[in-house]
Amino acid sequence: MWSSNAVVRQGADREQQDLHSAAVNGILSGLVGITAGCATTDPRLTIVCAVVSAFIYHYGYRLQLHHGLDDAMNAVPVHLYCGIWGLFFAALMYSPGRHDTLMRVYGIDESRGDCGRGDQVAANLAFSVVVLAWSGATSFALYHILNVLFPKELNALDAGTTVELSDFMHVIDAVQLHVARAQNATGATNPVDNPAAAAPRH
Repeated sequence: MWSSNAVVRQGADREQQDLHSAAVNGILSGLVGITAGCATTDPRLTIVCAVVSAFIYHYGYRLQLHHGLDDAMNAVPVHLYCGIWGLFFAALMYSPGRHDTLMRVYGIDESRGDCGRGDQVAANLAFSVVVLAWSGATSFALYHILNVLFPKELNALDAGTTVELSDFMHVIDAVQLHVARAQNATGATNPVDNPAAAAPRH
């Protein structure tokens, strides 16, 4: 809630974002920010994490608007920006006592040396780079495939034109036809069409 309040108070000058959406995403940004370090962070420091998460969400959202990035649900500011912040917060602000307890719970042998804050920051930085590379590459590949398969529909979306479900009905029909042919070839029964045949036999 600290995160939500911080976002709402910043929202007085905002014309392009609904206040309710800001409050909900503010709560989510605080939750995402503290997730990585929830087991090792002093509860009093969670307030700091949540307030910083609110600012990161707010200005991350503004940055995307400025650059015209399409993110209808504001998922990137909440889950990417605040998630990366949470990783570094967990590495820098963990409580040594809680950290040691967690290591014992998971049976991790620390006799070879403690994993210090610097080591954790480096590990979390590497993790963030891998996540960005993986999600970026897979998203690019997916949208490239969609652009090849449905250029008309995607161009209409890019132009701000309303796209009706009927525009995609030929795709749905093709998928249903493919499924029906596969079922006929294997002798499988669709439980929706014939629930009695799909019922378990005793």
